[in-house]
Amino acid sequence: MLGDIFMGGSDTTNNQMEWAMLYLAYNPDWQERIRDSSHLIEPFLLEVLRLRPIAPLALPRLATEDCVLAGFRVEKVRTLNDIKVDC
Repeated sequence: MLGDIFMGGSDTTNNQMEWAMLYLAYNPDWQERIRDSSHLIEPFLLEVLRLRPIAPLALPRLATEDCVLAGFRVEKVRTLNDIKVDC
């Protein structure tokens, strides 16, 4: 059981590092900025955690009435994931 706990922790860390490396690979200008200013490493990693959380933090929401959200019609009792809705 202890091995499972350690493997679970290393897996989530590994996944976050993969996302960070992917963002840096697609954004070479970020690489330059982070390389030049070491104080940007922590904000960058926090932003990666915000964009790609380890576990979904937002619970699904339910529209209580028909409404239009960002130009899209949302029907009553429709489940919405990862967004805040005020119809």
